[in-house]
Amino acid sequence: MKISKIYLPLILLVAIGGCTEQDMVSTDEPLILSQEIYFEVAHSNQAWASMHEGFIVDNAGAVRTYKNPTAWNEATNTKGLLTSTQIKENISKTIATDLKVDVTELKALVGKIPKISTTDFTKRIAGGNDMGQTNFYAYQYDTKKEAYVPILLSETGDWQSQNKDKSAIEISEWLETIQAKLK
Repeated sequence: MKISKIYLPLILLVAIGGCTEQDMVSTDEPLILSQEIYFEVAHSNQAWASMHEGFIVDNAGAVRTYKNPTAWNEATNTKGLLTSTQIKENISKTIATDLKVDVTELKALVGKIPKISTTDFTKRIAGGNDMGQTNFYAYQYDTKKEAYVPILLSETGDWQSQNKDKSAIEISEWLETIQAKLK
């Protein structure tokens, strides 16, 4: 009995001390700082002059804008995937704003990305003419493909459609509030 009183605390101390933080983290929890970017709002319009502008939200919650960058890597031009190199090239063409997303809020929204449906959208309808197109994206890094996969959340402008997933709608609305603050 005395031996168990002496050794039990020692065994527990060794067991707990031997665990690393990595061993204790749930595998369901997203790795917040592992991606370069998590969200993007991209607007393009070719009606009167060529325009391509928007913003990204990076892994630190910084909101970074871009306007008519040269050689911007668009997901649509690369079969839906962007490499880490392409993402870094895009980031290098952005300008940091004073706007920053709260880390807790960012973590909560990023945690919803893996569960967003990529197939259930409202019917795509014409929204008008010469309005351009604004697309709202969330990004998820695919370790097998070693590439960023954009997830379309919604689109507005000449064509309108909304991802019906509840998290997609929530994130789209959140991105719209950031967009409004940048104007």
